[in-house]
Amino acid sequence: MLINQKEFKKLISDQSDLSKFDFTDLRLKNLEISGLDLRYVSFVGSSFENVKFENCDLGGADFTSSELSKVTFDSIDLRWSVFELSSLISVNFKKINGLEINFKKSNLQAVNFNVSDMRRCKFNYSNLIGVDFVDCNLAQSEFTNCEKTSVGFNDSNLYRVKC
Repeated sequence: MLINQKEFKKLISDQSDLSKFDFTDLRLKNLEISGLDLRYVSFVGSSFENVKFENCDLGGADFTSSELSKVTFDSIDLRWSVFELSSLISVNFKKINGLEINFKKSNLQAVNFNVSDMRRCKFNYSNLIGVDFVDCNLAQSEFTNCEKTSVGFNDSNLYRVKC
């Protein structure tokens, strides 16, 4: 189902449970999305610019091959979500449940993770430039074969992290 931003805004105003919807190739810009159930939705190949997700459930959401710029995820459940082969620029993750997120083969630039549970996340084969993890639980996460430039792990749990 290919829809545009206007149709998406109408859809989210009409219902709060959009779990398992297919939003492949969606383009969203200058939008705030709050309090929605977006579990297992497909955002494959989508583009997000200046979008804020707040208090949403995005568990298992698929952002494969997506572009995210100036996006904020605040108080979000992102367990088991997929950002593989994606580009994340100036993205902020704050107070997220990020258990086992897949960021494999992605580009992350100026990305901030704050006060978040990031256990068993996969960053393998990714490029990380100017990425900060502040007060995050990264236990058993994987960073093998990554290019890392100016990456910080302030006050974060790095128990059994693979680099």
